[in-house]
Parts: sequence; C-alpha cells; structure tokens
Amino acid sequence: GKVLREVLASCLDAGGVSVGAAYLTEAAGRLVMKAQVGYPEATQEELMEFFGRTDLLHRAMEQEELIEVPSSQVEDGPAAELLRQARAKSLLILPLLLNEERLGAVVMISAEKAIERQQISFANAVRGQIAQAIALSRTLSQIEYQATHDPLTDLPNRVLLHDRLRQA
Repeated sequence: GKVLREVLASCLDAGGVSVGAAYLTEAAGRLVMKAQVGYPEATQEELMEFFGRTDLLHRAMEQEELIEVPSSQVEDGPAAELLRQARAKSLLILPLLLNEERLGAVVMISAEKAIERQQISFANAVRGQIAQAIALSRTLSQIEYQATHDPLTDLPNRVLLHDRLRQA
C-alpha cells in the first residue's frame, strides 16, 4: 500500500495533477481502492466507491483504453455529476492491464483545469509501467506466501513459525 501510494504520488506529480486514486482488482473482479493522494478524510467513503461510478472503472478496463471526463465517452449528465462529486474540473481513468490481465485502474483528477493532451500522452505512457510494478508486487507476495505455507494443507510452515518466534 505504501509503495503504491508513493508510485501514485510520483505519477500524479509528473503528470501535473495533485489528486488521484488507484483501484486494484481483487477476487471475482471486485475493484478496491488501495491508494489515494490529495483527498481529505471527509471524502474517503465516496472515493472508496468512486462516487458511485465504478462502472466507468470497469468499462475502461474492458475496453482497454483511457476514459476522459468530460468527453464524448461519458454522457454529459452523468459526467457533470461525477465531476461535481469529485470536486474536479476533469479526470482521466487509466486501465491497468498486463498480458490480458486486468489489474485495476488509476484515476488522475484535475481540480483546476481540463486535463491537457500532453498529460494524457504521459498517462498513457506510464500506465504500463504502473501495471508492471503491481504485477511484480503481486508475484513477490505469492512467492513469500509459498515460502511460508505448506502447499498441500495451506497451513503455516516451519519457516513462518521460526520467523514469528524471532519476532516475539
């Protein structure tokens, strides 16, 4: 989580916006917000469910392309409501894909002005790198789990027991 937040903050800063969130795919394709930058605590609840518009996150992942709001990709009424709730002038949804796997989506939010073409180009260029970092992190977590659990019973093994004893 901490690393994802740092990566998100760096990407937002380099992309010229100061607000954003990262949603990752979990079991059964459910999207869960794993990191956010720039939103106050009061809006955390709304941001967790992407202001009731997680369908846009899923659509970006399914279509494998960026979604810009406002644009012709989203109807004017729903787009205006989303921007109002997000307290934004415009936003960009970046699907995170790697080898046909839908990892999640990153949202870049601009509160002051419309997101410009060079920002969209930058976002498009870095989203693949973000996806690779997430996939690598997941692979490392799986390897760590396999090293500390029995493959047959899925119970903690001797390595994990020794580690916990050292910690205690």
